Amino acid sequence: MVTIPLALNGFGVWSVVFGNLTQSFTAMLLVFFAVRHDIPRRLTLDFKLFKELFLFGFYVMLENILWSVLSRVFSLLLAAFHGTYALGLYNMASRLTDSILGVLNTVISRMALPLFSHVQDDNKKLHSVFHKATQIFNLVSMPAFAGMAFTSDKWVPIILGDNWSEAIPVIKIISVMYAIMYSRIFVGTAMKAVGESKRFMILSAISAFLSVLTVLLTKNYTLIETVFSWAVVRVVVTIPIGIYLMKLILNMKAMPQLRPVVVPFLSTIIMSAVLIFFNMSNIILFSNQVISLSMIVLIGGITYISSVFILRFLFSLFKGSV
Repeated sequence: MVTIPLALNGFGVWSVVFGNLTQSFTAMLLVFFAVRHDIPRRLTLDFKLFKELFLFGFYVMLENILWSVLSRVFSLLLAAFHGTYALGLYNMASRLTDSILGVLNTVISRMALPLFSHVQDDNKKLHSVFHKATQIFNLVSMPAFAGMAFTSDKWVPIILGDNWSEAIPVIKIISVMYAIMYSRIFVGTAMKAVGESKRFMILSAISAFLSVLTVLLTKNYTLIETVFSWAVVRVVVTIPIGIYLMKLILNMKAMPQLRPVVVPFLSTIIMSAVLIFFNMSNIILFSNQVISLSMIVLIGGITYISSVFILRFLFSLFKGSV
């Protein structure tokens, strides 16, 4: 309401600035109105609480800085060892896979932490929320990333053109890695909800160190081999550490942590096998590439949804018989 009239009247980029300023000010007023009854009439400073909040926020900030620096160091090392052309392929592959990642992260940042924090004092409820959130999230994220990986041969030429065909293997590797890594996305959320941001920061630091070390050790290999090694190291090392920390901090054993992922994982495997089959056999082949891609995506979606319902039914029968 503010930006458009200003833009039409020649304010240029300042119309966006004033629009954002108005949005922030309005949001502040709405939040103040919503919590006005919770604001204490007498303001006091609890130094113990201040210290706890400061340390919690400090490690969260440190983790964000760590990943921000890592992404730049990682790119610089790729350019130094593999050249700017390889860096361009990696950046394009990352940008495409991050398009899904950005949507998922928005949902997590706005909903997950408040939900987990609400039950932080009840370990049983926290376990239940972790189980349900992990299952629901993976029902969406796993097929999304796997579908992106195993249909990249079809959609990359349509979106980017044939000149970017060399980015397809990198897209496949990163997408599969995200499908596996983000099955554990709520580990960090759960640990932060109970105030253990320091320990999760340590896990992030280990992952960052291994990422840089992998690039250094594979500097004489190809870009695909470097990216593949980096993905394998992140999955093989950081996931077991995350499982251990969840057991140590929240007393949640390995099987309850992994059980919510079983149905999405098996359904994604079945869907991926079907997508690979249709890609290799060229059974669905239309002169229009968009129609061919749409048909393959439709078949993959139907296969995935059917697999989820069938597996859930079979597991419920097995659970009932036991």
